[in-house]
Amino acid sequence: MTRRVAESHGRTAGQTVLRWHLDNGLVPIPKTVRPRRLAENLDVFDFRLTHEDHKALASLAGTQETMDPDTHEEF
Repeated sequence: MTRRVAESHGRTAGQTVLRWHLDNGLVPIPKTVRPRRLAENLDVFDFRLTHEDHKALASLAGTQETMDPDTHEEF
């Protein structure tokens, strides 16, 4: 689900989840030491999620959808 929304915006799943948190007034605290990921985490302010995207991502709350951040493959 997260990957589908991310691909529709040309973003990573991580960026999509960060955008969702920001749009919902939450304060995400991403953790990484990789320069590429740091840049990705900051590059979330120039796209918007649609109402349908928000509904789809909200439906995942509490489901513990887990993904490998290097391959973006869901477990």
